[in-house]
Amino acid sequence: MKKNFNNNNYIDKHKLEFFKLWASIGIKNLDDYITAYVLQTNGYWYHNYGKYWVYADYIIDYPEITSIDDELHQTDLLPKFMSKAIDAILSTTSNIYYKIYSPTITTYILLIGLYIAIEKKKNIIPFIIPIAITLTLLIATPVACEFRYAYSVFLTAPLLLLGALKNKGGTNEN
Repeated sequence: MKKNFNNNNYIDKHKLEFFKLWASIGIKNLDDYITAYVLQTNGYWYHNYGKYWVYADYIIDYPEITSIDDELHQTDLLPKFMSKAIDAILSTTSNIYYKIYSPTITTYILLIGLYIAIEKKKNIIPFIIPIAITLTLLIATPVACEFRYAYSVFLTAPLLLLGALKNKGGTNEN
């Protein structure tokens, strides 16, 4: 869209009109808006969403595409045997990989850690930023390909969970 719509000044000058159009369509089609939202964010809360990581062994070459009907051309960058090896590795390990390395697991770890911290009456301030990031992602970013916007949450959620599970001082309580 950005490539084909070169007049950004027009967008800036007519933001209110675009917002009104979006809102009026949304009011008429609220069920479609809700369905679209759920489908775009289900990777954050539904464990069986699918692939988050996509690789390509080609570059799309588009010399000055002038219309939607123009073709895109793929140019191989890797030798065929390497592409086939990568495909084989990903297809055999993807079920495990996508269950462990997923926004869903990260979201659940974060929420479970927060629940435990509240139950144990521990400091929940460290949870604020990762939860805020997750909430803004639920508002603004559909889960597609790699979840690069959630890396900070992915890296901190397990640490926060461990901190919530840790006993204070040297006590032996569970």
